[in-house]
Amino acid sequence: MRTLTRKLLSLLLAFTMVCAMVPAAMAADEGGTEGSINWNDPTCVGGDSHNPVKGATDPATCTEPGTQHYICGNPGCTATGTATIPVDKENGHSWSEWKTTKEPTCKEDGEQTRTCSICGKPETKSIPKLTTHTYDTKPTSISDEEHTYTCTVCGQTITENHEWGNKPQYKDKDYHTKTCTVCGKSVDEEHTTTGTCACGYSSSTTLTASAKNNYTKYEYDEDIELSVSTTLKNGDVPYTGEYYLEYSWKGNFLGDEENASVRMDTTRSSCDVTCTVSAYDRTTHAFLDSDTV
Repeated sequence: MRTLTRKLLSLLLAFTMVCAMVPAAMAADEGGTEGSINWNDPTCVGGDSHNPVKGATDPATCTEPGTQHYICGNPGCTATGTATIPVDKENGHSWSEWKTTKEPTCKEDGEQTRTCSICGKPETKSIPKLTTHTYDTKPTSISDEEHTYTCTVCGQTITENHEWGNKPQYKDKDYHTKTCTVCGKSVDEEHTTTGTCACGYSSSTTLTASAKNNYTKYEYDEDIELSVSTTLKNGDVPYTGEYYLEYSWKGNFLGDEENASVRMDTTRSSCDVTCTVSAYDRTTHAFLDSDTV
């Protein structure tokens, strides 16, 4: 019986010691063991030992330790204590805003830097290099079909087909000129052989004649001078080959029927004068077109 009593007392004592150690263990989780807390009064009036309860915290910095404040949680005890928080060289910095110290390019990464206002420690991080390039405003290579631009930073090239304007410029009866709207390259190209070319040229030639009346005072009377003006075109563009015109006048007129102008007697009540103008190629003498006015 005495042996059993002793064992029960031993277990009870062990349990009591464990309970007394719990607050100290909690204090260890909150900044150190109970022994690391400096109490303003080591004697606890509410128990065998102080029961640390965490209060305000003065954080540690990268150069200075911090302070953890405690009060005793036992009833009736007004003791306070403090524990030192070690210097935090890893997370105790006070960083400035990130500042770009090197701009990224398509060739190299950039860099940003920030500085701790407490200890002056700098920290850097990289900015990924750009995925876009800065191409020269003028092409570095031009052919009849494409142009090439080179990046002024990394030297990468890009080659593109020319972008021709909507309408080429008529040049002569054999060629028109098309110009790239990007690089300005001009290339001569033969006309379309069928129908009307994109530049307005057509292989068919059209002659347009018009008559003009001028009152001209002659020596004995006032007659009307009839003159003919002509326009010779290939499609929508002027005919650029060398040619000559032949005139054939009919009706009551005065003058040479092969001239570009004749006179008509003003005493006649109506004008019955007509003129047929025909155009011929000066080299081959081939007939081009004619018109009658």
